[in-house]
This record gives sequence, structure tokens and C-alpha cells, in this order.
Amino acid sequence: MRCVILPQAVRNILPQIGNNLIINIKDTSVLNVISVTELYFASKSAAGVYYKYFEIFFITCIIYFIMTFTASRLIRWWESKIDGPDAYVLVHDPLADPTGIVAPPITTIPKKGQ
Repeated sequence: MRCVILPQAVRNILPQIGNNLIINIKDTSVLNVISVTELYFASKSAAGVYYKYFEIFFITCIIYFIMTFTASRLIRWWESKIDGPDAYVLVHDPLADPTGIVAPPITTIPKKGQ
């Protein structure tokens, strides 16, 4: 189970886990409603003290962007590691073909002048 099923399951659920991670990063600003000190709450407090709303919330936007961009790149890197190598060859075995039809060998058509 650990060597066969789990790697396949992780590969299939990894995009959804990554999406949920990014959504949770973005939804931390909702904690402001229940008075939890977090990035948005601290930004709102600093903007109220210094009256520089645009600058402070722009920095907050950049911080959220860096966190979500980093998380998405890490998930994408992890997915590429799980995918395996890009260069592999599929072998066609005519005896294993369930239709029983054997394809003729591929021939090349010579160009004019050859």
C-alpha cells in the first residue's frame, strides 16, 4: 500500500492540497473579524496610525503575493518531481494488442531526387 497506492494517491490529490493551502493563506485576513492579530490586522492598525493607507496595503499585497507565489511554485516543483522523467518510450507490442490487428511497419516515402 505504501509503495504502490500512496504515491498514486498523493500525485492525484496534490493539486487540490496546493489550492487549499493557497486559499488558507489568503483567508487568514478573515481572522481579523474575530480580533486575531495577523498581517491584515497589523496593516490596518499601522495604516490608521500613520494615515498611509495605500503604501501600507500595497506592502501587504506584496507580502501576500510572495507567500502565495512561493507556495504555488513549491507545489508545482513537487508535482514535477512526482511525475518522473519526461523522456520515456512507449513500446507497442503487437502480440499484446487486444484487437489482434498487426500494424504494418512504418515506411518513409523518399523525397524527389533521392
